[in-house]
Amino acid sequence: MMQSSSPDHTVKLLVIEASPNRSEKYVNALRNAGIAAHPIRVETEEQIQEALEGNAPDMVLCACEGTAVSLSEALALFEQRQDIPLIVLYQEKDQKTLLKAMHSGARDIVARELDSGEKRPAGKKP
Repeated sequence: MMQSSSPDHTVKLLVIEASPNRSEKYVNALRNAGIAAHPIRVETEEQIQEALEGNAPDMVLCACEGTAVSLSEALALFEQRQDIPLIVLYQEKDQKTLLKAMHSGARDIVARELDSGEKRPAGKKP
């Protein structure tokens, strides 16, 4: 369980997200909750691999929609890294995919709010 950061501890956060603006919103939410975070935003499998080879993150926020890496691919990259909590941020409520994510090692699944100007997919209720 993550606790509020002390002044000398900053959470190294890997954010798999296509939008820099959404990524910043996630980081701001953590900071507003008293958690100091140093984010690295990635969009490709290669960028994820580079981040893991460097200074491994303390936590991963995975919002794969719009990135070059699928949720399944991202989960596979972290399958052997159970020491790094991976939280899936989702927009689509595909139960099969979300259950697979939990079975594949995701620590939690959180609904991602739509940004202003984003449209909900046809047939999806708020």
